[in-house]
Amino acid sequence: MGNPPPPGLGTAILVVDDEQMLVELLHRILERDGWDVLEATSASIALELFEANRDRIALVLTDLVMPNMSGRLLAEELIAKYPGLPVLISTGYSSDEDIQFLLRSGVKGIVQKPYRTEDLLKQILAAVGE
Repeated sequence: MGNPPPPGLGTAILVVDDEQMLVELLHRILERDGWDVLEATSASIALELFEANRDRIALVLTDLVMPNMSGRLLAEELIAKYPGLPVLISTGYSSDEDIQFLLRSGVKGIVQKPYRTEDLLKQILAAVGE
């Protein structure tokens, strides 16, 4: 098996959140902005989707708090396997200390809930380096 393609070259965003309504909202926002969107409602589904579509994925946007496997653990696993992969964490609960820890672990940014479309899209563009 060859090396995986460099992260961030695709046209899709993998959205991961255990709340289907938020996944659908993000899908609409991102699709309107020209992105292809892959959806996962759990970290395990996200890992499967990522492996099957890694050449298409420019960025992963994951919720921090999810059952079974948190967004932090998902981000850590993906970043360890694919260094440089842009990952954004979305949350409504993080303290400054939590945010600093996440940023030191390789996460490209924190997206605060409730979402402000303009801020979300700016953070995505900054994370993928456009």
